[in-house]
Amino acid sequence: NYYEQFESLTSQEIKLYAAHPVDALKAKSCAEKALKSSKDKYKSYALWQGNGDAYRHAYWSALMTKKINRNFAYLAGLAHEGLTKGYNFNKQSDDKKMDIANNYSGRKIGTDYASSSDSKIASKVLSKCKKGGLKRIRTYTSSSSKCDEVIDGVMTNYVGYYVSTSKGGLK
Repeated sequence: NYYEQFESLTSQEIKLYAAHPVDALKAKSCAEKALKSSKDKYKSYALWQGNGDAYRHAYWSALMTKKINRNFAYLAGLAHEGLTKGYNFNKQSDDKKMDIANNYSGRKIGTDYASSSDSKIASKVLSKCKKGGLKRIRTYTSSSSKCDEVIDGVMTNYVGYYVSTSKGGLK
C-alpha cells in the first residue's frame, strides 16, 4: 500500500521529504538498494545492530551523497533517526550513535567515489566494514553467558557501546 510506507517515517523525515519531493524519491530508491544489498551480503542475524546494519547505513548514505548531495544525505540520515541539525550526539542512544557514525562514513565514501559505479561504492563500504571501519553495538558470541538475544539461532550480545565491525555475518 502506498500510504503504509509513510507510517514508518519520522516526523523529521516527513518534513524533509515534503520540502524536497524529488530528492525524497531518490533517497527512497537509495534506501531500497542499500537494504537489498545488505540482505544479499549478510545473514539475517547481522542486520540489526550488527555488521549488516552498519553496512546498510553506510551504503545508503554513500548512495545519497552520490545521487543527491552530501548535505541532503546528512539531513536525511539525521531525520531517519528523528533528529535535526543541532542535536546533542552524547545524549543519543547507542543505536542512534551507531547509525550516525556509519552514515558519516558512508558520506565520506560517497564523496570520495562520487564518479564510481554503485557496485564499486558497495565494494568500498563492504571492505571498510570487514576491516573494522564501521560501528556496531551487537556482537556474535558462542558463550551463553554473554548472550542477551538469539537471532535466527545465533547468540548475540548487546555490548552497551559501539565497537568496530568485522567479517562476521557475511553469507
